[in-house]
Amino acid sequence: MIVRRQLLGVKGVAEVSSFGGKLKQFEIAVVPDKLKSYNITIADVFKAIENNNQNTGGAYIEKGPTVLYIRSEGLIGNIEDIKTSALSTENGTPLFIKNVADVRIGTATRYGASVL
Repeated sequence: MIVRRQLLGVKGVAEVSSFGGKLKQFEIAVVPDKLKSYNITIADVFKAIENNNQNTGGAYIEKGPTVLYIRSEGLIGNIEDIKTSALSTENGTPLFIKNVADVRIGTATRYGASVL
C-alpha cells in the first residue's frame, strides 16, 4: 500500500491573509450614455449622494449633571433612498439617481496579502 501525503500550501508561502469582500455596501453603476443625455456629470451624481446623506453635529443640552448631545445622521438607509435622491430639476420635473444609474447591493473589494 502506497500512502501519499498531500500538502495544502505553496512552497515558500507561510501565510495568506485576506480582508474585505464581505462588507455590505451600496453600488451605484452609472450609465454614461444616460448621464450624457441629461447633460449630467459624474460629479453631479457624487454631489447628489453627498447632499442627501450628510452626518452633522449639532449642539448639546446641559441638564444638571447630564449632557445630551444632538446629532443628525445621514438620511440614506436603503436602496430606494439612493434611487430617489434628486440630481436636478428641469422644467419642474425632478431627475433622480435611478434615471441615470443602476443601484444595487454589492460587497467591498476583497484584498489579500501573502507572507513569504
